[in-house]
Amino acid sequence: MKLITLGLATLFIFIEIATAQQSVDRSSVPDLLAREYDSTNTVLPLTAFWASFQRGYGSTEGEMRWNTKLGGLFAFYRWENSSLALSFSSELTISPNNNIGFDPKTVRWEENLFYQHSTIYGDVTLGIRQKCKHEVDNVDTDSWGGIVEELKKRVVYSTSSYFSIANKYQKNKFMFRSFARANWELQANDIRYPKNNAGLSYGDMIGELSLTLFALHHSFEHLGFYARTWTNTMLLEKGNEPKMNARAEIGTRILGKTSGFSLFCAYEYLWDDFTSPYPQRSEVFYIGFRMSDKTFW
Repeated sequence: MKLITLGLATLFIFIEIATAQQSVDRSSVPDLLAREYDSTNTVLPLTAFWASFQRGYGSTEGEMRWNTKLGGLFAFYRWENSSLALSFSSELTISPNNNIGFDPKTVRWEENLFYQHSTIYGDVTLGIRQKCKHEVDNVDTDSWGGIVEELKKRVVYSTSSYFSIANKYQKNKFMFRSFARANWELQANDIRYPKNNAGLSYGDMIGELSLTLFALHHSFEHLGFYARTWTNTMLLEKGNEPKMNARAEIGTRILGKTSGFSLFCAYEYLWDDFTSPYPQRSEVFYIGFRMSDKTFW
């Protein structure tokens, strides 16, 4: 219980080069120390990947009909209680709103160089992150190549500092995890075309607080049921009120020795879904699946 309390209450400071936006890995958190230490395998000891696909319902103007994510990590060196690694992740959002019913809208990219260390208070992570958001098919044409929708563009990126702490509590067939993160923006940019000042801008973001909670029950040897929540508070300058993002997910997980496969349904609330050149709030229900190495939870 002490570990759970610490996991919920502790904030962190991580060094990050990042976009000020919803994290791509909001549904997958790495645990480099999940595998037992092997003194004969310390140099480049681990390469791991995860991927997910979601079908969305109810998003604003149907802009978040499909969503795919891909991520992975490469561990450079492993000590007994710590590890140095590089991780990456990418997210693609797709709408049906073009003449072929399949319109890739936005792509996000993240990469992290980080150090994770196990302490009596939890696993502490320090690192550097780079994130960016770009458009994909942002000019629509008809079957003869004529333009039917003019250019729309939005690029979001920033630099921030960050620290995180994660905890795990396990008893019999039950497991509980928590992951807390706080970061401070050093610079933030929100570039739009056509130029506009509609709504709030990520350029005004000064900090961010996030919390992930995860509970898993191993009902059978290779099958478990889980629930996950993610909340994110974005702190803005110029007297603007904080903005919230959130995700709640329940599902079942097939558990192997080194990897897992999950089927889930989820709800996301985003104060800005990045599908428009101006901020656009969206709520979406997802059904989907995820494949991952056991390094990720």
